[in-house]
Amino acid sequence: MKTFLCKACRCGGSKGNMGYGLIVSREDQASHFDRSIKEVLLLIPGFDEAVKINIDKQSFWGDCRKLIKKEIGVWLRNSGLAPWAKGSPPIVKLVVREPGVFMIEEV
Repeated sequence: MKTFLCKACRCGGSKGNMGYGLIVSREDQASHFDRSIKEVLLLIPGFDEAVKINIDKQSFWGDCRKLIKKEIGVWLRNSGLAPWAKGSPPIVKLVVREPGVFMIEEV
Protein backbone atom coordinates (compact mmCIF):
# COMPACT_ATOMS: atom_id res chain seq x y z
CA MET A 1 0.00 0.00 0.00
CA LYS A 2 1.15 3.51 -0.70
CA THR A 3 1.92 5.73 2.26
CA PHE A 4 3.01 9.31 2.83
CA LEU A 5 3.94 11.46 5.80
CA CYS A 6 2.12 14.53 7.10
CA LYS A 7 3.12 17.04 9.74
CA ALA A 8 0.52 17.82 12.41
CA CYS A 9 -0.48 21.46 12.84
CA ARG A 10 -2.50 23.70 15.12
CA CYS A 11 -5.34 25.35 13.24
CA GLY A 12 -6.36 28.29 15.37
CA GLY A 13 -9.00 28.44 18.05
CA SER A 14 -8.55 29.48 21.64
CA LYS A 15 -5.75 27.95 23.71
CA GLY A 16 -8.16 25.68 25.55
CA ASN A 17 -9.86 24.48 22.39
CA MET A 18 -7.28 24.47 19.60
CA GLY A 19 -8.13 22.77 16.36
CA TYR A 20 -5.65 20.41 14.78
CA GLY A 21 -4.95 19.23 11.28
CA LEU A 22 -2.43 17.56 9.01
CA ILE A 23 -0.28 19.36 6.46
CA VAL A 24 -0.02 17.59 3.11
CA SER A 25 3.05 18.29 0.94
CA ARG A 26 2.51 19.59 -2.60
CA GLU A 27 3.96 16.36 -3.99
CA ASP A 28 1.64 14.16 -1.93
CA GLN A 29 -1.33 16.37 -2.75
CA ALA A 30 -0.61 15.90 -6.47
CA SER A 31 -0.09 12.14 -6.06
CA HIS A 32 -2.92 11.21 -3.71
CA PHE A 33 -5.72 13.78 -4.00
CA ASP A 34 -8.10 14.45 -6.87
CA ARG A 35 -9.74 17.84 -7.36
CA SER A 36 -12.91 16.15 -8.61
CA ILE A 37 -13.42 14.53 -5.19
CA LYS A 38 -15.06 16.91 -2.73
CA GLU A 39 -14.41 14.89 0.44
CA VAL A 40 -11.90 12.32 1.53
CA LEU A 41 -12.39 9.71 4.22
CA LEU A 42 -9.94 9.36 7.08
CA LEU A 43 -9.90 6.13 9.07
CA ILE A 44 -8.80 6.98 12.60
CA PRO A 45 -7.97 4.33 15.22
CA GLY A 46 -10.54 4.45 18.02
CA PHE A 47 -13.33 5.82 15.84
CA ASP A 48 -16.08 3.49 14.65
CA GLU A 49 -16.76 5.37 11.43
CA ALA A 50 -14.59 7.01 8.80
CA VAL A 51 -14.31 10.78 9.21
CA LYS A 52 -15.29 12.90 6.20
CA ILE A 53 -12.94 15.79 5.46
CA ASN A 54 -13.85 18.51 2.98
CA ILE A 55 -11.14 19.22 0.39
CA ASP A 56 -13.42 21.16 -1.95
CA LYS A 57 -12.01 24.52 -0.90
CA GLN A 58 -9.57 26.95 -2.43
CA SER A 59 -7.33 26.89 0.64
CA PHE A 60 -6.61 23.14 0.29
CA TRP A 61 -5.70 23.53 -3.37
CA GLY A 62 -3.74 26.73 -2.70
CA ASP A 63 -1.04 27.31 -0.12
CA CYS A 64 -2.88 25.83 2.88
CA ARG A 65 -2.85 22.10 2.14
CA LYS A 66 -4.33 21.04 5.47
CA LEU A 67 -6.74 18.27 6.35
CA ILE A 68 -8.68 19.76 9.26
CA LYS A 69 -11.18 17.99 11.49
CA LYS A 70 -11.73 17.92 15.25
CA GLU A 71 -11.37 14.13 15.30
CA ILE A 72 -7.74 14.51 14.17
CA GLY A 73 -7.08 16.57 17.29
CA VAL A 74 -8.85 14.03 19.49
CA TRP A 75 -6.68 11.25 18.05
CA LEU A 76 -3.47 13.30 18.40
CA ARG A 77 -4.29 14.06 22.05
CA ASN A 78 -5.39 10.48 22.86
CA SER A 79 -2.20 9.15 21.25
CA GLY A 80 -0.05 11.48 23.35
CA LEU A 81 1.15 13.34 20.25
CA ALA A 82 -0.50 16.65 21.22
CA PRO A 83 0.13 19.12 22.55
CA TRP A 84 3.74 19.35 21.41
CA ALA A 85 6.65 21.66 22.11
CA LYS A 86 6.75 24.82 20.01
CA GLY A 87 8.34 24.10 16.65
CA SER A 88 8.23 20.30 17.08
CA PRO A 89 4.97 19.01 15.61
CA PRO A 90 4.66 15.25 15.26
CA ILE A 91 4.85 13.47 11.93
CA VAL A 92 2.16 10.90 11.15
CA LYS A 93 1.72 8.43 8.32
CA LEU A 94 -1.29 8.25 6.01
CA VAL A 95 -1.87 4.91 4.32
CA VAL A 96 -3.76 5.05 1.02
CA ARG A 97 -6.46 2.38 1.35
CA GLU A 98 -8.11 3.34 -1.95
CA PRO A 99 -8.47 6.61 -3.86
CA GLY A 100 -9.82 9.22 -1.43
CA VAL A 101 -9.61 6.90 1.61
CA PHE A 102 -6.70 7.16 4.05
CA MET A 103 -5.80 5.56 7.39
CA ILE A 104 -3.80 7.56 9.92
CA GLU A 105 -0.99 5.85 11.83
CA GLU A 106 1.75 6.87 14.23
CA VAL A 107 5.25 6.85 12.75
